[in-house]
Amino acid sequence: MKSQNSTKLFIAMVVISVLGIGTFIVFRDQRVNYPHFLKRLGNNIDQPSIDPTESAEKEDTPVNFTYSISLPLAETDFYEGKYDNAVAGLNAFMSKYSNVYPDNQISLIRDKLFFFVPENGYVETSKGFAFGVCWFVTTLGGLIDNANTDWNNQFGQDLFIVSEAHGHGITYPTYFPNNGYGYSVYQSGDYIIDYVFYINPEFNNIDHIEFNFWGETNSQEGYNGLSIEGELTVILK
Repeated sequence: MKSQNSTKLFIAMVVISVLGIGTFIVFRDQRVNYPHFLKRLGNNIDQPSIDPTESAEKEDTPVNFTYSISLPLAETDFYEGKYDNAVAGLNAFMSKYSNVYPDNQISLIRDKLFFFVPENGYVETSKGFAFGVCWFVTTLGGLIDNANTDWNNQFGQDLFIVSEAHGHGITYPTYFPNNGYGYSVYQSGDYIIDYVFYINPEFNNIDHIEFNFWGETNSQEGYNGLSIEGELTVILK
């Protein structure tokens, strides 16, 4: 028995060594120990042992799956107004999509969810008007990426279908999701860079998904205490 255990440990170490930074370990208690780059997403994951594509009795159905993320501001990414525009973007999203349902398709620009005028809280910055809203878009996209990674590992498919997404042309320390390129939106006349997503219709046991985003001014990690935070909870039928 001791020899068998040693062999299994050796094999596990070899597998981990080969996979490197992308390795994660699923423990028997169904909690996930992600590597450092995913831990930075601020995971808070409740993982019920149920296939959401299948129906279940109410008393047997776990309450939810929950994921969270934190994007503290890096000092090198700071400019005046960046935080204000990120908060204006998240307020616009929360005003309409605190609950996302299976028949919703969310398009941040084409649906005019983001309407870049001062009356909606957007301000001029040294980069341009409303610049910094991508801080929120990256928080949203990183949260969706995080949930998709976990659902793909558990159920073989992404929780969300992201039909349009664009990274920035360069990397930013604050925007660590999407390999540091984050996610961008932009509109100039008919030229549009959008972020579009909807719930994967293959998962027919999802009632809705609750989103919550907020700006943090007391972050221990963020420059000047600034961070954009988010959480989503999958509510099953």
